[in-house]
Parts: sequence; C-alpha cells; structure tokens
Amino acid sequence: MTGLVRELNRKGIKRTSTMWEVAVLHAFSNGGSIKHEVGNASGGSIDLQVSIPGMQTIVADIVTVSDRGLREINPIGAMMDEVSLALREAGLGYQAYRIDVFEAEKRTSKGTKRVLRLPVRNELRQHIENTLKPRFLEFAEKRVLPFVITVDDENAGYQLTLVEGEFAGGTYASFDAPTIVDRNPLYRALKDKAAKVAKMEGIQGVIVTDGDSQSLRQSSGAGGVSTDAIVSRFLDDFDEIEFVLLITVDSRNSRGNVHQGHDLKSRVWFRKHLPENFGEILHDLVRTLPKPINSALNGGRRAQEAQYERPYGGITRSDRMVRIGARHLLEVLAGRKTVAQLNSNFGWDREPKRAGIFDENPFEVALREGRLPEMVNVYPADELENDVFVEIRFGEADPAVSKFK
Repeated sequence: MTGLVRELNRKGIKRTSTMWEVAVLHAFSNGGSIKHEVGNASGGSIDLQVSIPGMQTIVADIVTVSDRGLREINPIGAMMDEVSLALREAGLGYQAYRIDVFEAEKRTSKGTKRVLRLPVRNELRQHIENTLKPRFLEFAEKRVLPFVITVDDENAGYQLTLVEGEFAGGTYASFDAPTIVDRNPLYRALKDKAAKVAKMEGIQGVIVTDGDSQSLRQSSGAGGVSTDAIVSRFLDDFDEIEFVLLITVDSRNSRGNVHQGHDLKSRVWFRKHLPENFGEILHDLVRTLPKPINSALNGGRRAQEAQYERPYGGITRSDRMVRIGARHLLEVLAGRKTVAQLNSNFGWDREPKRAGIFDENPFEVALREGRLPEMVNVYPADELENDVFVEIRFGEADPAVSKFK
C-alpha cells in the first residue's frame, strides 16, 4: 500500500488512477477478503484478488481509461488556453473570441477517424507566436470588431474571430467518439490488461474506471461504435477473460439542464457459465462507494494540481459574530497562510471599503473596537466542505483593551 499512498500525495495523471484503484479495493473489501498486488503467471502482478463467500476467487486488474491521448492529438482546450494567454500578452486583456476548427478524416486499414486540424500540443505555443500574435498586434492598433483570422495550411485549419462580449467559445467536430471497434482507448486498455490476468486461478476479469473517455459512455444510437460493442468485441477476442466491470461517473441534470450532482454507474459483462447473480453482486459492491463530488474530467484536473485544494468551509458574519472554516484559522496560526492571503480569500483587501458591507477582516474590526471573544463554538460543515466551522461571538468593548474616546 506504500506505493498507493505515495501516488495519492503526488500530483499528476497517476493520482487519478490510484484514487480509483483505492476505491475499487475498498468496494470489494466489503464483499470478502482481498489481496493487493498478487503475483501473476508472467512474473508481474495484478491489482486485486478477492474471495467472496460461496463463490470462486475473483482475480482482476484495474485500469482507468481517459481520452488524454486523443486530446494530445486534438488539443482544442490547450489551444484556447494559449490563445487567451497570447491575447493578454498582446495587451488585449480578456478579449472575447470564437474559434471554429476545421476537421479532416484519417483513413486506416481498420476504418476512418476524425481529427481536428490543429497543431499537436507541444507545437501550439510556437504556432500561435508565428501565426496569431502578429495579427493580434495588428488588431490592437485598429480595435475594429469583428476581426477575422483564417488559417488554412498544411499545419492547421481554423477560423478565429475576435468578437464583442466577455467569453471565449467555438465549434469543432467530435473527435473522441470511437469509430473503430478495436482502435479506441477502451479496447486498448482492456487488451493491455488481458495478458496480466490470463492463466490465473479464479474468475478472471478487468475492472475499468472512469478517467473521462467517450468510449466508456458511447450509446448505440449516438453514431460511431458503442461501449457495448467494444466490450463485446474484446470478450470475443480474449475468451479467457470472464468478465468486465465498468464504473463511470454520471452527471445528474434536471429539466433545463441544471446540474444536480454526480452518481456512480456500473455495468457488467460476464460469461454465461458464471452464476446468474454475478453481475448483481458486483453492482452491490460498487453501491458501497460514496457519491463522487467531481465529474471524471474535473476530478482528473484537480488531481494534477500541485496542492489539491479540498473545499474549505466558507464564512458567515454579523456585527458581533463570525463563523469561519476552521482550516483557514489553523493555516494562519501554523504559518502556512498569511493574513494577507486570508484577506484576499474573502475579499477583505478590496478598496475602497463600502459602508454597511462586511468587507473588512472581522478580527481586525474586533481588535480595533476592543471587543474580545465571549463565546466560541464548533459546528460541523457540509460534507462537501471537508471542514468544521468555528463560531466566535464578540462581547461589548472591553475597557482594558479599548482606546479612550
């Protein structure tokens, strides 16, 4: 387990897969006795062996599937980040724009893939410096909107339009929908894991977790190749594998597309010779996991931050009371956060101050008025805030620490 702990405390893409691995191990521990990093026939190891009462031992490897490779080839998000940065460097601030990316079809012996006509990720910065930056400087002299820049050569194809407004946006073809049944992130991940669990004693399977890949949630009626078709093809190609468990994060939306949170969704494919309730047993184990806070995409982004910020408790205040997340106070007292940073967190450093608005540091106000705490209480915070609240009530001005008036 030392390796898992090390990866959980280290930023990067492995933190996401490690987090999923720990979650899966926890879920299966609710069903029976588990072992981690069990030696396999090829001299390596697999992630999970579990003995469930009344059932043959299950052996499985865990893999997190993402579209990271596709995003490296089709870096639309990175492109927009670099364009926004170049606009600021050209003195244009947060200029609104729209980018419409052209597409191309890449034919292979297996079928056709759709790709965006953008430079690969590690060439974006140089492309923007050479192609867009001079045009941005040209626009800075005229400031006439809309300002259209069309790029259409062997390296890239898109139209970038500077427009009125506050936001950046654009259109581009769906490049992540799988179009070839055995040439996509899900199939490749399953194939890589098949050899690790082959020839082991027990029910052999692969557990797939959600690193944000369209191949994990592609329906049969959405064009391209469905998730079901990909897994079915894999099981046809690798008959020694007896089951595939897929765990994804699904967003709940109400009418009007209002976000209502996230749920874990599980799907199981298994051979007919296994017990009829095999799938339901795995579903029940997944149901023991807590609801996710982030989507798979946002969870992956947070995992790559140097200091993954677990949500703090906020603040509530009145003339004589302040209720604040305890972690804010502890970090100031420990020297991890300065008072200036605390002031910035809550907007207490804004100038000018507004009458009747609580935009000053309440502790500074209390000291200035000579008010000392007369009661301190601790309250639980919302489960999403990973904190507790400290409520401090200040008394009347104390003559011992107040100035004469």
